[in-house]
Amino acid sequence: MAKRPTNNGASWSASELRTLKQLAKAGTAQAAAKQLGRTPAAVQQKAMRTGISFRAAPSGGALYPLELYAVCHRVEGLEVALYHYDPLLHGLELLGPLTGRAGADLTPYGEVLSDSAAVVAITAVFWRSRFKYGARAYRFTLTEAGHVAQNLLLAATALGLASVPVGGFYDRKVDDFIGVDGIFEGSLYLVPVGHAAG
Repeated sequence: MAKRPTNNGASWSASELRTLKQLAKAGTAQAAAKQLGRTPAAVQQKAMRTGISFRAAPSGGALYPLELYAVCHRVEGLEVALYHYDPLLHGLELLGPLTGRAGADLTPYGEVLSDSAAVVAITAVFWRSRFKYGARAYRFTLTEAGHVAQNLLLAATALGLASVPVGGFYDRKVDDFIGVDGIFEGSLYLVPVGHAAG
């Protein structure tokens, strides 16, 4: 099996982070505008007035069971730390400094994680969908995680960054690393992002 590409240890720049944020906002506004028959700018203005937040990935019943965590190793303007993404504020909440890099102890593909600028961990809070959909909520939640991971991969590619989805990891170790219990909230996907090697 060929070795997966990793980055060369370079950091994300502040302008790349701003671009990523703008791309995420544009994607959500364009998706909402298409559904509502309005321009993206008009949708963004209404969202700001009403406090309604649009998202770029579909969610069964608009229940949004997913949470995103960013493990930032080398991101310009951010300390080396674990962050939680707040979709309503469209920003990162600092959860705490990192005592070590996400790497070999979390997955058999450790170099992919430890060489990245950041790793996005996608988790699910299953009860958010389960109360409405019962056992089918599991399928909907996994499908939604795929949509979100694909959006991350597309955004990274649009910014000229390398990224790779990692589903092969040690569940309990990842849950412990990001501070979730693995029962009510559990890890589903890891997406390391950075500059392409060589």
